Amino acid sequence: MKGEIKVPKILYIANKAEDGYEGDILGDFFQKFPGSAWDEEMEPIFVSAEHGDGLADLYGAIKEHIPPEKFVLYENQKEKRLQRYLGLKAQLMDEVIDLKLSQGDGSDHERPRAVRQTVGQRL
Repeated sequence: MKGEIKVPKILYIANKAEDGYEGDILGDFFQKFPGSAWDEEMEPIFVSAEHGDGLADLYGAIKEHIPPEKFVLYENQKEKRLQRYLGLKAQLMDEVIDLKLSQGDGSDHERPRAVRQTVGQRL
């Protein structure tokens, strides 16, 4: 139906789930969401943000709901960012080398760029 609003699946996340507190957290969860005890779709994902526990489960649950075309778009954007970064890095290295050479005796100013880049890799 046109104009219909589709609500994405809600992921329930229970933080502070370290050192065996899952039972207490689950009890609190069932109190706040009484019908959730019979609905497997409402089962919380237990995580400990401080210790990193359960983050792989959370990522997996999120990843299930991302359309495949979004992954392709992300990879394309990532490649563009990488190329932009490498270009800026090369430009900055040239600027650093030029600055270093200008602070010397001046004899290295006329070196070809390829030589300066080789020198820059060692800086």
